[in-house]
Amino acid sequence: MSRRRAGALAAVGVALLGGDLATERFGADAIVDAPNQHRALAAAAAAGERFVAVGPPAARLAVELVEPAAAPRATIFVLHGIRDHKEHLRHWADELSRAGYRAVLVDSRGHGHSSGDWLTYGVQESRDLSELVDALHLEGPIGVMGISYGAATAIE
Repeated sequence: MSRRRAGALAAVGVALLGGDLATERFGADAIVDAPNQHRALAAAAAAGERFVAVGPPAARLAVELVEPAAAPRATIFVLHGIRDHKEHLRHWADELSRAGYRAVLVDSRGHGHSSGDWLTYGVQESRDLSELVDALHLEGPIGVMGISYGAATAIE
């Protein structure tokens, strides 16, 4: 085998190994690792925000209720997209509140001020919403509105 061919084969081997490691770190891991994975989160809630424990797997979700002026017609969960947080959908919560609905802004697990290491694209997150309904003692009609990743949760 010529030196040139041996060098080319070695380069291909290094590229394949490096590509495999890069694919794992920036491909598969990137789509399941939560943005807040292993990040220390604030112990205290921001103004108007509260934390609700959910799971298993255990997580602490940051939520905020935006109440209408009169008794709510229904409660609508407002869910953000991937790698986003609830504050970016505040305008929707305000509009829903003006229309007579209670809006619940939620930082999905591993996003915003919520803990959690893994993303499940709606599977675990929908279970979290069921737990939120119980923990927040919500009664009456309940709806879910989601953008992108939040829509996957809404569908589940």
